[in-house]
Amino acid sequence: MGQGKEKNAIYAYASAADKADAGVEVQGVTMDELMRIHQFQKIDVLKIDIEGAEKELFEHDCSWLSDVQAIGIEFHDQRIKGCTTAFFKAMSNHFHGMFTLSQWGETFIVKRLDGSACERLTLL
Repeated sequence: MGQGKEKNAIYAYASAADKADAGVEVQGVTMDELMRIHQFQKIDVLKIDIEGAEKELFEHDCSWLSDVQAIGIEFHDQRIKGCTTAFFKAMSNHFHGMFTLSQWGETFIVKRLDGSACERLTLL
């Protein structure tokens, strides 16, 4: 598993060699830990593509969502049932039902509409 950091952004990727290794153990971190480690107070745009782990992420403490302005997410309910439901339940609780939803390819775009700076954000 490779990882990188570019000017206030973090990302991870898997190479072909990583995919060939079955049973590779990867350290996990919570969103709160990730924000603390990288000293993020707020997240303007968060892209989530975690291949079926959406359900696990959004069924636990999602207080960090209060610090997120927009999310791009791919759902993988075909792998783990309930991913989409868990996400929208968390959105309802932490975005207070005030968000827009659009789709770009496989990615769903959710923008906060509660008077925050995100209302001025345009996603292509």
